[in-house]
Amino acid sequence: MTHLEILGIASFSVILVNFAKPADVIKTFLYGRNPFNWKRLKPLDCAFCMSFWIGLGYFTYHYGLTGILYASISTIIVALLETKI
Repeated sequence: MTHLEILGIASFSVILVNFAKPADVIKTFLYGRNPFNWKRLKPLDCAFCMSFWIGLGYFTYHYGLTGILYASISTIIVALLETKI
């Protein structure tokens, strides 16, 4: 079951950051409509960061300190997904 959870969090992070773009809504509210004035909002605009933090919260809650390893694995899978997509 852990394999599916790792793949699920990695896939969810890529879809959330690349297609839903929650950071764009917040950036528009904070910095205005001109994208040249926007600053980075990690982890909301970085799938790599987003998968680590979502995975860290989820996996440490369910698996304890082993969850850090699972969160790192999901982050590596995101890096592979983003280079192949």
